[in-house]
Amino acid sequence: MPIAAPEHSPDPADRRGPVLVIVGCGVEDAPEGAAALASGEDLLHVRFEDLDRAMIARIRPRLVLCPLFTLRFDVIDVLKRLDGLNWQGRVCALSRRLPNPAMVRAEIAAAVPGLPCDLVELPAAAP
Repeated sequence: MPIAAPEHSPDPADRRGPVLVIVGCGVEDAPEGAAALASGEDLLHVRFEDLDRAMIARIRPRLVLCPLFTLRFDVIDVLKRLDGLNWQGRVCALSRRLPNPAMVRAEIAAAVPGLPCDLVELPAAAP
């Protein structure tokens, strides 16, 4: 099953940074299929704790990927942090199949209305 494209397509004129930032997981922990969303862009893995104004200014990411939730943080934490930094870009939350993705999207939008977030459901991991 192919990965669904994010709802907000990148603007070709937007040349901020050629970096896709994956928050909260290292290369070995990145969700299967996450790299396919990069479409050839450079990947940078950062810890949630390192997501700050200096990192955003230095990297100028066009896209931030993060898990929908982890044991330490969730996408709402990431969105609030980015919104507090006045970052304007695309955020994609990665998740396995959800029983009600519309409800999850609504909860995310209500929690952080100033920063849109795409919800990307990844295929189940191969056995």
